[in-house]
Amino acid sequence: MIQNYKEVGNQWVLHSHYPQYKEFEVLFDKIIADDESEGTTTVDGEQIYIPKDNVEYQLIQKRFFDWLEKQFEFKNIYDFKCIESWIIFYQKGGYQGLHVHQGDMNKNTFSAVIHLDTIPVSHNTKNKFNGMLWSIMPEPDGYQHPDHFPSVEGGVVCLDGRVWHGVYPTDTIRRTVVYDIEYKRK
Repeated sequence: MIQNYKEVGNQWVLHSHYPQYKEFEVLFDKIIADDESEGTTTVDGEQIYIPKDNVEYQLIQKRFFDWLEKQFEFKNIYDFKCIESWIIFYQKGGYQGLHVHQGDMNKNTFSAVIHLDTIPVSHNTKNKFNGMLWSIMPEPDGYQHPDHFPSVEGGVVCLDGRVWHGVYPTDTIRRTVVYDIEYKRK
């Protein structure tokens, strides 16, 4: 079920909830690889790419992509292909600087972020956006449409490949799974 969809010009963001999100927790237990956050905008967190030949992971990905395609039926996009996927394990104070994932502007792509942890948000603290994913989408006149997405277990945020986004510093551990996905239009 779609909880939130917003479109500005040719950019869009979708926010929903994936009921089988706990399947992804195995990735944090079983993937042993080098932290590749160096050279990215990940600060105080480990960013580890998921091997594409991992059979268990392929089954989890297939179930997620099948569910995701149903979420996007209204947009007439289909045939999702994983470009790259990774996990991010943020430590206390970890955040993600402003960035965009779109590599080839001639391809239809989006990023999907799956939250595995609920991070408490309190508007009475100095960090009122604790661990939130945020995005901005510009109007042609330059006005920016900001959005904030709290980290909630099972929450999924999908961002068109041209949407700039980041993550506010977190006061606690925060785990996410990220996909860059190519798709076709009907």
